[in-house]
Amino acid sequence: MLSAVMSKQVDFDDFDDFASDLELDTSSNRIQDTKGFTDGIIEQQDLAAEFENQAKKSSIDAIEYVAANCNPNQNIGMVKNALNFLMDWQAALNRNCVYCSKAVELNLNSLVKNDFDTFFVVKETSEGALSQDVKNKQSFGVAKEDVMSTVLSDKVQAGSRAIIYVPVKDQDFSHAMNFIHHEKGSIVIDGQFGKVYHLNDEADKKQFDEKYGTSTDKERPCTLYVTGDAPVFDAVNIDDEWQVVAPINNMI
Repeated sequence: MLSAVMSKQVDFDDFDDFASDLELDTSSNRIQDTKGFTDGIIEQQDLAAEFENQAKKSSIDAIEYVAANCNPNQNIGMVKNALNFLMDWQAALNRNCVYCSKAVELNLNSLVKNDFDTFFVVKETSEGALSQDVKNKQSFGVAKEDVMSTVLSDKVQAGSRAIIYVPVKDQDFSHAMNFIHHEKGSIVIDGQFGKVYHLNDEADKKQFDEKYGTSTDKERPCTLYVTGDAPVFDAVNIDDEWQVVAPINNMI
């Protein structure tokens, strides 16, 4: 986890007249196209065969495999970050959620393309950053009355996947994860902690919404980057593994 999405602010106030006649566009269309996206991530080809085996079972099995295996250095990272506390005064033992969200995205891209030549894992255990110079970046405020899972499902259209950066309730930091919106429901993948939230399951949805969002009267920022298509899910597997939840406006 990390305290903020790092960004560089540039003041163009002195160049208003000039800017009106000249368009400068150096931004990337997608977060995965930005410079340095794969920094801190390595390929671990010995995991690729099992990744493919899980994908042959179902996309859900493949996603569970990605979540469980993309952050192999978590325990080592916790020790390193604990030792670094005296130097940087950051109490968080787990700091590499941004790198984990990138590794998950790369593996989801492989799943969508049915390309299992390799498997991506996180090498870096320190804090990372998400670029702000991305055209499809969405930033918005989250209020106390907002339900985080519902907000994300509304923002990410069905059939798409995204990297999300959401506030943690009762904490002063946010957390990077991955979101998949399928036509029958949504999934959140927390690669840092090896957790998958199936948001059509009432228990998972409750756990996710109790942890993420805001419990104060002050709005908190949320950012998401749509990265591509959602994996294809077999309808039988979805119905078997996901509990169908009634729409919120029909619930008592």
